[in-house]
Amino acid sequence: MHSASGFNKRKLRSQYGNPLIGREQQPLSQKKSGWLAKIWSSIKGNAGLVGALAALISALLALAGVLYAQYVNTNIAREGQAHQQELEEQRSQETQLQTYLNDMGGLLLDSNNPLGKAGSEDNVSALARAKTLAILERLDPERKRTLLQFLFEANLITKGKSPLNLEGANLNYAKLGSYDSIPSYLPEAALSGVSLYHADLSGAILSGADLTRSYLEGANLSGATLDDNIEMDQAFLDYANLSGIKTMRLDLSQNSLSRANLNNAELHNANLNGADLEYADLSGAALFDADLRNAKIKGANLSGAYLRGADLSNADLSDVDWSNAQVGGADLEFAKQVDVEKLEVEAGSLKGTTMSDGAIHD
Repeated sequence: MHSASGFNKRKLRSQYGNPLIGREQQPLSQKKSGWLAKIWSSIKGNAGLVGALAALISALLALAGVLYAQYVNTNIAREGQAHQQELEEQRSQETQLQTYLNDMGGLLLDSNNPLGKAGSEDNVSALARAKTLAILERLDPERKRTLLQFLFEANLITKGKSPLNLEGANLNYAKLGSYDSIPSYLPEAALSGVSLYHADLSGAILSGADLTRSYLEGANLSGATLDDNIEMDQAFLDYANLSGIKTMRLDLSQNSLSRANLNNAELHNANLNGADLEYADLSGAALFDADLRNAKIKGANLSGAYLRGADLSNADLSDVDWSNAQVGGADLEFAKQVDVEKLEVEAGSLKGTTMSDGAIHD
């Protein structure tokens, strides 16, 4: 049964139709702007209110201009302050370096006990060492170069006759590479035990230098002159850049060269016995007759490397990239983790290679 109210509603709809049908809908934008129009019409008729509103807008614009000007001036002041601080630091470093050079000059010219003729254990040498280690902690990379060049030219750090012991010296980040195309000249330099973390030695002349126990992690030695007389026993060379070096009979046995860059290095007859070369880049390296016995070469990149006559017996050769490597004539006997199938597919030449099982590859 239908209620009376329901009937009446249907009757009204049938008689008059839907009251919403046919009525024009106001656009949403007109609905939103209607209240603004009403406010503006009420303000427009009030001159005092219009003036106050205009004054408020002008004040806000002026305030914004003042705040922006303050922002710009603050930034300029900060930049000027930073520049001034940098200039003061440069002047301070220059003064400290000049004071050091004057003091060392006095020790060298002392008529009674000249530093140049002192033994490494003499008091004057101990004083010079203390002054040198202290100043190197404060100098920037460029001035470290100046200081080291002075010590070398004054014959204070010549291997075998050095009165000044630099062990523990802070030469981190030192700019010791070629400058204006002129290489740093440090042959026979006594740099045993110094810290050369991320130092730039690119193109440096280091023939016969003593870098025993030196810390060269991340150092750039690309293109440096390293002859067979250089001493690098126990030098730490992880992540070092030795790309493009040209040397024969370089002794890096037992050295740590993990992830080092030896791309296109010429390492003929190099002694890398027991060296850690894990994940090192040896792509294109010339390793003719090199001694790589017992070396850790896991994950290394040997693509395009020349290994003719190299001895890799007992070396760890897991996950090595052999792409186009010239391995013919190399000795891989007893090498560990050799993927023979991968080696045969990737290597450019294997003729005459002694495989890990002792067989000679045809």
